[in-house]
Amino acid sequence: MTLPIISCSGPALTVGYTHGRLARSQISNSLQTYRALFHSMAGLSWDRVLKLAEEFERSLAETYPELVDEMRGVAEGAGVEVTEIVALNCRSEIALTAPMDGCTAFSWKMGGEQWLAQNWDWKPAIKDSLIVLDIAAHGERPAMKFVTEAGIIGKIGLNEHGLSLTLNALRTPSLSPTLPPIHLFLRLLLQQPTFSSARALISSLPGLASAAHILIASPDGAVGVECTPQGFAFLEPDERGMVHHTNHLLTQELKEQSGERPLWEDSGPRLERVRELSWEAVGQDPSVEGVRRVLSDRKGGRTGICRADGDREGGSDTLFCIVMDCTRKRAEVKVGRPDEDGEVVVLEF
Repeated sequence: MTLPIISCSGPALTVGYTHGRLARSQISNSLQTYRALFHSMAGLSWDRVLKLAEEFERSLAETYPELVDEMRGVAEGAGVEVTEIVALNCRSEIALTAPMDGCTAFSWKMGGEQWLAQNWDWKPAIKDSLIVLDIAAHGERPAMKFVTEAGIIGKIGLNEHGLSLTLNALRTPSLSPTLPPIHLFLRLLLQQPTFSSARALISSLPGLASAAHILIASPDGAVGVECTPQGFAFLEPDERGMVHHTNHLLTQELKEQSGERPLWEDSGPRLERVRELSWEAVGQDPSVEGVRRVLSDRKGGRTGICRADGDREGGSDTLFCIVMDCTRKRAEVKVGRPDEDGEVVVLEF
């Protein structure tokens, strides 16, 4: 599988139009895949999905008009309705109680170098939707490069300042449509110039529309952020300079407030295993190969850190592994599982 790189520049509407035009076939696959997933996993008809997307669009037009402009551009370029693109960008909120993408992520600060890495696990059908969005700086918006599902304008990657993000899905019954949806909030974070401004953005909000964990790292440090409609909890690095997360809340207060419904039974064992493997690496010089080795672990079998469970109903596969060197503002994306042959795409500034 080849990971297309979609290069965009200019204001929001133009960026969106270029994204939509150049990734038209991948967006078509995103829409086809999520139309089926919304029905099979959440019992939602496509008409109902679009009605929910309209509600989000109205709220977002008031609070984040530039993001709506970009989504309109994507729709125009791809030849689809804007509500369909909004539905993709609000997919986590629309499919609220359904099991969504899993993931294992960790950050590591060693010897003045800051690293951030993740396996992104999801349905094999979506792999043909994966693209890299390479967005040039414009005005106050920094340049950014991130891996995403075509049509979605914010996800996993880094900006020109080395500010880097990963995402872990969580599942709760809580929803607040007036707050930023997860994927659009990732985009807002990628537009931040500094680690402190990213933290300030989080602190300025009461919560997100639905639940997720976002791991933020930059040359200045790292922090995990558990996000729910009820609020945020910051997970600071441990004594080894690391933050780890999988797919369940670690903060007891948020667990109780949000009514969390654990996403994957294997989330706890994966968390313990990634901690064990990464702690064993303390004292070694960080490297892409060393970090990728941690994420190649298969001790948990088909549902381990390196996941191969996509042929089972409700299962998922590791579709890509990303290792980001925040200090050097460079990332390597290994398409497919990290321990198998496959394309490696370099994102750097």
